Amino acid sequence: MNKVLGIIAAEGDNVNVKGVMNYRPVHTIYFLGRYKFVDFPISNLTNSGVDKIHVYLKKKPRTVFEHIGTGRHYNISSKRGRIRIMYGEKEVSSSVYNTDVQSYLQNLEYIQAEDAEHVVILAPHITYTQDIADVVEKHKKSNADVTVLYKDIDDANKSFIGCDSLRMIKGQRIVEMETNRGRIEETSVSLESYVMKKSLFIRLINEANEISPIYWFKDIIADNINMLDIRGYDVKSRAIATTDLKSYYQNSMNMLKISYNDLFKKDWEIHTKTSDSSPTIYGHHADVSNSLIANGSIIDGKVTNCIIGRDVTIEKGADLENCIIMAHSHIGEDKKLQGVVLDKNVKVEKIDELIAKDDDIIYVKKNDQI
Repeated sequence: MNKVLGIIAAEGDNVNVKGVMNYRPVHTIYFLGRYKFVDFPISNLTNSGVDKIHVYLKKKPRTVFEHIGTGRHYNISSKRGRIRIMYGEKEVSSSVYNTDVQSYLQNLEYIQAEDAEHVVILAPHITYTQDIADVVEKHKKSNADVTVLYKDIDDANKSFIGCDSLRMIKGQRIVEMETNRGRIEETSVSLESYVMKKSLFIRLINEANEISPIYWFKDIIADNINMLDIRGYDVKSRAIATTDLKSYYQNSMNMLKISYNDLFKKDWEIHTKTSDSSPTIYGHHADVSNSLIANGSIIDGKVTNCIIGRDVTIEKGADLENCIIMAHSHIGEDKKLQGVVLDKNVKVEKIDELIAKDDDIIYVKKNDQI
């Protein structure tokens, strides 16, 4: 799809997956064992023919550089397209100034240099599958100034907390945006994804900066709701928002349910960085049920309702239930874990059990030995 610039935004200030984001932005948090969250918006763009992409970050860019690399695993050819990783290089006096608008302005020369008539902005923490070419085509036909992707949900009291709720009138014209505080169940939530002309995008980020240096892009969209023709686009796939540790854990566990498989489509591959590790080996004592196991692991214990990352070792007698185990972790013999999120490269050898109480979630830091 020519003349379109794809932008993966930095996560908003409502996103804080405690513990996990001490080591990485939300873009590169592990999801379902083998993916990172950024794989979904990038795949939505590249599968739709968008091959000029900017990925914006607030901090901790190393894991993003390592994961995205040249972008070849997303089918981006350096001869016709490219993927750039962008972040603000100016020192900020407070994190409150580290907004998406400020990051766009600090990289404005690169945005202006792209040969694009339209921009498509996608959020890294909201996961769904969508043909972006269809969104852009309908945006053009509608003659709207801005198109906002949204999803109708019936559990707004438990999900998409802190995200924007939309009110629309005939023709899907958006007339009101307000923060979802979890007080209602049914609503239309913004997926914080937008389509507009590049010229309007540049105008809006400059306008936002003039109003306030701590404005986010969604703030200036809300300010212009009565001045611009802003329309909604109804996304049909499943959509999930990861804003904190609880939503990260619950979204991951939900993906073990058959009813949640509609996030994936047979003809819509989610690209990711692959590894050359061998298939997972299951020992004589392995007992695995309703779990997602990435390649390169060695399983010789009991695993129930778990998501296991790459190159994980679970020894004989270990018993894991309702856990997320990130890559390169090791669980020793006869260890019992329930309701636990283990970050990357954790060794569980000293304690006998780690069991979360009620609806609590236990998070273990990267590289810890417990």
